[in-house]
Amino acid sequence: MTGASLIELIDKKRSDIISQQAFLVLCMICFFLFFNPFIALFFIAILSVYFQLPKLPFLIIGSLAFTLFFFFREYDVACNASCDDVPSYIELYLSNKSISLSEIFLRFLTSPGDHEPLWHLPFWVLINIFNGSEKSFIFIHYFLIFYLLFYTLNSISDRYYIIVILAYFFLTPVAIDSVFHIWRQQIASTVFLLGCNVYLYKKGKAGVYFIYLSCFIHLVCLYFLIIFLFFNFLRNRKALEKNAHFFLYAIMLCFVFILTFNIAINFLASFNLDRVVTYAEGTGVDGIRMFVVMSIFMGILFLSHVLVKNDDLNKLIIFITFVVTTMTIAFPFADSIFTRLAYFTVPLIGIYFVRWFILNFPSKWILAFVLFTFITGFCRILPLITQKRASAQFLAYGHPLDPVMGIIKMLFFLS
Repeated sequence: MTGASLIELIDKKRSDIISQQAFLVLCMICFFLFFNPFIALFFIAILSVYFQLPKLPFLIIGSLAFTLFFFFREYDVACNASCDDVPSYIELYLSNKSISLSEIFLRFLTSPGDHEPLWHLPFWVLINIFNGSEKSFIFIHYFLIFYLLFYTLNSISDRYYIIVILAYFFLTPVAIDSVFHIWRQQIASTVFLLGCNVYLYKKGKAGVYFIYLSCFIHLVCLYFLIIFLFFNFLRNRKALEKNAHFFLYAIMLCFVFILTFNIAINFLASFNLDRVVTYAEGTGVDGIRMFVVMSIFMGILFLSHVLVKNDDLNKLIIFITFVVTTMTIAFPFADSIFTRLAYFTVPLIGIYFVRWFILNFPSKWILAFVLFTFITGFCRILPLITQKRASAQFLAYGHPLDPVMGIIKMLFFLS
């Protein structure tokens, strides 16, 4: 083969690759334009089984579609036996009006609760520089949530990132509630997960900085920071290689949290975090169902850890789940605290299972996993929506099950 022929062949292959990528991008755009974002996500997940999908187009069009789907809804509604947190976020946003940039940090030092600076900083810019309205704040916040979430899940699997996103919502539908109205914690948990993935999976030291910074978005990450530091200390010393040692150290950390619970609550209250005391007193809601569900998950994760291959990121998720599950045993009346920790932890379990599947099963079974994830997730979400027991019932102004509620229909019929 001559040099000219080789160059011609390379150019032809490059042209074919560009044409294929353009076609895949067009498919993704069409799915989100004409179909419900969750259905579009399912179609794109099937597409990703056979093709390597470009990432940036999905990040943009996917984030926009889901943002619109969540943005078009009523606010200040009852969400799954709890109140909609969005009105309180609007108040926090408006509290940044006409204050100086330095006050954001001083306010956090004097009264840390609700005043984490890394959450307030971008919205201080929005309200003081751009005079953003409340609707602008809500729309931008949703877009930030989805873009950051999809970017993070994208980094977890370069090849099957769409399937990881599908699993995040359909294996653990509580993630929909978190995105719906637990905004600050959702962003903080996403940054925490990004840091863990960069540090443990990508082997990048910068990941540790993301983990620390997550605490300045929401203080709940302090709890998970302690778990991570303990886990990483043991991991670096090869102390978690044996299964017995792994769970022995997890139990040890559980006892530390149990013994220091009241001390920690009183310590946090001394920093004007009085709401933590209220959470510790509980709401009287029966937490047995959540504990049973978490215990079942814990049992499955335990067997998985013992029987099959797991990497460091999956081991951390098991470690976190084990520790959080003990919360109802240690503090049976502190259901508010346990619920907040569960919102953080349960979506990690969905990520664990898709990573576990990719690590241990041949690629020919990926399509079966996608179908199983979507069907079982839909069967769990559908009765909750029809019985009006899920926050998802409010999406798209009460039309979450409309299969053709794509971007075009939302813009023309809901705006």
